[in-house]
Amino acid sequence: AIEGELRATDVPCRYGGDEFAVVLPETDGAEARRVAQRVLDTVKSLPIRPPRGSEPVMLSLSIGVATYSEDGETAGDLIASADSRLYRAKQSGRSQVAAETERPESLAR
Repeated sequence: AIEGELRATDVPCRYGGDEFAVVLPETDGAEARRVAQRVLDTVKSLPIRPPRGSEPVMLSLSIGVATYSEDGETAGDLIASADSRLYRAKQSGRSQVAAETERPESLAR
């Protein structure tokens, strides 16, 4: 579902147990947010059918977006920014994209 919303040059990968990261080369923040929203909409529309005829389960997805160099210049800074926003999206009700331009406190310069 994620790959279906990406370009051939984009790199999706599993980052942790239930976390994924997508690298979008040559993509500004506005376009990254649009891609994130498309991925969110696609995943939310996928009904997962449990075995034995149970009701479909709808997935939710929380996404944190970070952009080089606005949100960091190293991989660690970008991951920290995206991770901070991911948790903000979860705390704000889940199933949304968080892509604020402010940096987490730990990255303020």
